[in-house]
Amino acid sequence: MFKILQFGFEAALIVLILLFVYVQLARPLMRGTPVFPIRRFFRKRPNLERQMEDVTEEVEISAQQRALDREKRKLGHGKKAPNPAGKSN
Repeated sequence: MFKILQFGFEAALIVLILLFVYVQLARPLMRGTPVFPIRRFFRKRPNLERQMEDVTEEVEISAQQRALDREKRKLGHGKKAPNPAGKSN
């Protein structure tokens, strides 16, 4: 019975180690993100930095919206299509 528990414990430990290596090393290296990003969760970030990220995101969204509106105007989506028969509805 003790051997079975020991084998189960060792198998669980190996699985946990492999999972840790995958999550902290392999996956970030494949995605090009920082390895061991868990450090960033423990550092204190100033409120000003968070606000700056929010504002930057809003500016980017606004720029994308303007570009979308500009492209829609080029295609004529912003205007009513002319009536080919010349009749009014």
